[in-house]
Amino acid sequence: MITTVGGGVFGVVSAATSALGGAAGEGTPQKAAECEVRSKVLHCTGTKTEIKLYRQRDYDSEVVHKLAAGTPSRYSCWGHGAPHSGGNDIWYWTNFKGEDYWGNVPTVEVNTNKDPAPGLPECS
Repeated sequence: MITTVGGGVFGVVSAATSALGGAAGEGTPQKAAECEVRSKVLHCTGTKTEIKLYRQRDYDSEVVHKLAAGTPSRYSCWGHGAPHSGGNDIWYWTNFKGEDYWGNVPTVEVNTNKDPAPGLPECS
């Protein structure tokens, strides 16, 4: 079992692929809210597809882990990084106690209504 920062038990970080069609703005894809911030930690339901966890907030950085579909997740904070197809440069961060890796996921892979998720702190 792997625990993440902020307590609780989760296997790995997740994020569900996002773009579900929506009516807002000229056909702009909208993400379904499958995540919520509780006690300053973003908790998400399982992924719909495999997701890559990056060492830095950039697609060119090392992939430290691949997240299997169906895995729940939690994110400790957010930060600016490389722009991605979600239309912003916000990435969510997590780490794994007892494991030798931590990483970042672009917000386009995380189901939130707004990025960064309201109530989630910015990484320091």
